[in-house]
Amino acid sequence: MRIDDPAVARPTASRTEPGGLPSYASALGVAIAVTLFYSLASFAAGFAEDDTRWLARWEHQAADAELAGDAAFFMRGLHADWSGALDNGAFQTRRQRVADVRDAPKGLPLRSTLRDLDVRIDGDVAIATYGKHLEGNVDGKGVLVDLMATDTFVRRDGRWLQLASHVSKVAPPEE
Repeated sequence: MRIDDPAVARPTASRTEPGGLPSYASALGVAIAVTLFYSLASFAAGFAEDDTRWLARWEHQAADAELAGDAAFFMRGLHADWSGALDNGAFQTRRQRVADVRDAPKGLPLRSTLRDLDVRIDGDVAIATYGKHLEGNVDGKGVLVDLMATDTFVRRDGRWLQLASHVSKVAPPEE
């Protein structure tokens, strides 16, 4: 068969025939759709990154609010059905948590440091895990406490609220 033979040189279908090669408009449409998809995925990843930073900042602010006795911070940030498991094995409701923060002695020379904070988000649920180190003096006695915590957040109407918290005391290292 020769190259100039019409059976060889002619495409099997044209751009205008059904089942033919895609038109430039169709190819452009596919390219736009792919670009839009990746742009939206990147945009959504940006929101997740912002949410991660916001939740990490919330955890640091909560540690400061606890020491300052700022009960209003917890009224705003805890879900109405919040519950917490304390390092002494007791459970606490939102109302009890807010009262504990409100009624705690103010101005104690304590310092709270968070370490190894990790925030993970899956849809409208987030988990924050971290270590918390409390150090200072209370009633003239040195206080040194290490805790491990896991906090669960839910997003409601675009706003993150802490739904649950669990705190465990870390045993001091054996000497």
